[in-house]
Amino acid sequence: MGMVYCYYHCYYYFYYLYYYYYFCYYYYYYYYYYYFYYYYYCCYCYCCCCCYCYSDSENDNYNNHDKVS
Repeated sequence: MGMVYCYYHCYYYFYYLYYYYYFCYYYYYYYYYYYFYYYYYCCYCYCCCCCYCYSDSENDNYNNHDKVS
């Protein structure tokens, strides 16, 4: 499998994400089991809708810039 990369603003919003961590708890496991290894590193960013994530093991990019409401 390939590696997964998260854009730097995932880490920039780290504390912001931590606030939303409990809202994303369910989605964290959902995306973990769905994408397994190559999505694991980004899933908490993805579910919180704060950053772009992509995998070099997949043809499609996984992008989400919606906001958690």
